[in-house]
Amino acid sequence: MRLRAAALVAIGIGLTIGLAVGPAQARTTYKIKKGDTLWEIGKRYNVSVSALKQANPGVEPRKLQIGQTIVVPDAKSAKPAAKVAKPRLGQALVNTALGFKGARYRYGGMSSRGFDCSGLVARVLRSHGIRAPHNSAALYKLGQPVSKSSLKPGDLVFFRTRGRGISHVGIYIGDGKFVHASTGRGQVCTDTLRTGYYAQRYVGARRLTQ
Repeated sequence: MRLRAAALVAIGIGLTIGLAVGPAQARTTYKIKKGDTLWEIGKRYNVSVSALKQANPGVEPRKLQIGQTIVVPDAKSAKPAAKVAKPRLGQALVNTALGFKGARYRYGGMSSRGFDCSGLVARVLRSHGIRAPHNSAALYKLGQPVSKSSLKPGDLVFFRTRGRGISHVGIYIGDGKFVHASTGRGQVCTDTLRTGYYAQRYVGARRLTQ
């Protein structure tokens, strides 16, 4: 009996030690601040957006709440993503703009609480170190003109939706589509340049990237 009891104790100690020295997943937490997106948080911590989503299954990426706490997995413990080339600035602008998709339209707005069209574009450009005015007509004076047939992701596209001047702006994302803060839909969304309302009101485009 004594031998059996000793064996059970030894097994228990072994299990305890095994649990104590087992590897723990390294992680930290982050409290959402005004204007944050998963893309920006991932870039700050060198963690992919997919890893953040995996670590926070109950979090809605398009509806991050200020003060909300999320888990940020350690880059070393997260599943390694395939190595990809750093996106060109134009594509990086698109990625940032799409990160705000679903944010509501708010006249004069320039944060995740709400954007107007030029506020969205200015916010995206400024987040990548490009000085940009919060005005669609003034944005039309930046960069170099580009033809509609030569559009690339990241180009700014402009429209005349009222009066004679430039009154609306968005960011071209490719495949004939652009992302913008829409008054009609009341949110940041994507639309087409090929047909319909915006195709008829298209004025031109400007390129701020190489």
